[in-house]
Amino acid sequence: MSDIDLVKRFWESPNEALLTSPVVAAGRNCSPALLERERWQKTGPKYVKINSRVFYRKADVLAWLHERELEGAA
Repeated sequence: MSDIDLVKRFWESPNEALLTSPVVAAGRNCSPALLERERWQKTGPKYVKINSRVFYRKADVLAWLHERELEGAA
């Protein structure tokens, strides 16, 4: 699946959708490795683990992004 398809999947998903790391990374324009590092450092968006698989709720990712936006607003 191309990056464009992943970005489209992120933005077209409902807010309650559970999304995989590659989809969230494409939506955030970052790498899945950065998401993993943020999980280890506890600095990224909330996530859930189901049978050792990591998922992000779109609403949590958007809320996390919004919090970052407000920190940098002048």
